Amino acid sequence: MKFISILFVAVVLSACGTITRFDQTCLTCVNSQRIACKGSDCPSSFMVGTDCLVTIIETGENIFLNDILLAEKIQPRGGLQMTIAKINGRYFVIGEGFANMWILSPAKRNTAALKSVALPSRSMGIVSFEL
Repeated sequence: MKFISILFVAVVLSACGTITRFDQTCLTCVNSQRIACKGSDCPSSFMVGTDCLVTIIETGENIFLNDILLAEKIQPRGGLQMTIAKINGRYFVIGEGFANMWILSPAKRNTAALKSVALPSRSMGIVSFEL
């Protein structure tokens, strides 16, 4: 009976995570990096068929945004501005109109586990700056 209970809990907990497509390259062995961009050099989304994705030019990685945009209730489209940071092998992604910051943790080949963290309200008057 105890084994069945443990098995049930494991199945329930494993169902809570969301997986999305995430194309990685051998260049991703760098654990942390700041992806510097200015204006039009910053990552922006584009469409390939029905997939909305953003490419990190420095590493050649593609982050498929459909699952994130669906959760954010944003219509997939090209030209969405993104801010991306890679810290300890995980990507932190926010974008134009996002209510959450998304954490992508590389999982099995060409996939990433997704987790969202609510962003503070815009009315809080938080000032952001660029280094």
